[in-house]
Amino acid sequence: MYSVDFNHPIHIHFIGIGGISMSGLAEILLDKRFTVSGSDNQSSPLTEKLEKGGARIFIGQRASNITPEIDLVVYTAAIHEDNPELMEVRARKIPTLTRAELLGQLMRNYDTPIAVSGTHGKTTTTSMISEIFLENEMDPTISVGGILKSIGGNIRIGQSGNFITEACEYTNSFLSFYPRVGIILNIEEDHLDFFKDIKDIRHSFHDEIYRLYYRYYQSRRFLKQDSRSNRENSGISPPLQEKRSQSVTVEYAISLSRRIRSSRFWQVKSRI
Repeated sequence: MYSVDFNHPIHIHFIGIGGISMSGLAEILLDKRFTVSGSDNQSSPLTEKLEKGGARIFIGQRASNITPEIDLVVYTAAIHEDNPELMEVRARKIPTLTRAELLGQLMRNYDTPIAVSGTHGKTTTTSMISEIFLENEMDPTISVGGILKSIGGNIRIGQSGNFITEACEYTNSFLSFYPRVGIILNIEEDHLDFFKDIKDIRHSFHDEIYRLYYRYYQSRRFLKQDSRSNRENSGISPPLQEKRSQSVTVEYAISLSRRIRSSRFWQVKSRI
C-alpha cells in the first residue's frame, strides 16, 4: 500500500471529489499544502468551495483528467474498474488508495482520533461529539457525513491532536481506520449488496473491536516499556515508541481474539 508522508506534499487526484467525505479529505490536504485535483459528475457547493481553496476541479470523469504530474489517485467504493479515469490510472501505473485507506493514514497523524460507527446515527453522534469538543475549546479537526451548522459545512480543520470522524462499515471501510477511541452505536442489517447477512455484518464489527483492543493493549504495553526504559535511559524518544508499535502486525491483533472473547471487555462489547 502507498504510504503518504503528510510532511512532504504531493499531487493527489480524487475520483469523485464531490462526495461528502472525499471533499473533506481534499480540504484537509489543501490546508497541508498538497496539490489537489479531482473530478465529479456535477458541480456542487462542495466542489465550488474546493475550487476557491485552490483545487482543480473537472466536471465529468474522463481519461484526459489524469495528467502526468499526478502522484497518487484516491477513489471511493462507488468507482468501478471500468471508470475511464481509473482505467487510465491503472494504465499509467499511478499509485492508488481508497478513500478509507487515505483517511486511515491521516488519522495516524493525530493524538486522539475518534471514530463513530454503527448502522444508524453516525452523523448525529459525530456532530454531538464535535459540539462538545468545540464548546470546550478543544480545537478538533472534524469530518462529518453531513452539513454541521456550527462549522459551516462538513469539515473543520483544527490545530490540536483531536480528530473526529464517522466510520462506515460499507465495504469494510472502517477496518482501514486507526482510531484510539471507537464508538459502536448499533448493528443491524444494511448494505446487503456487500454483506451476506447480519452474521457477516457482526463479524466485521467484531474485527473492528479486535483492532481497537489491540491498539489499546499495545499502547498500554509500550507506554509501560518506555516508562521503564526512560528511567534507565533518557535518550529514548517518542519516534522509537512508534517504530516499536508499528513492528507488531495486525495478524497478531487477530490472534488475541480468543483472549478477548473471555475478557470482561469482550463481554461488554458483545452485548451491542
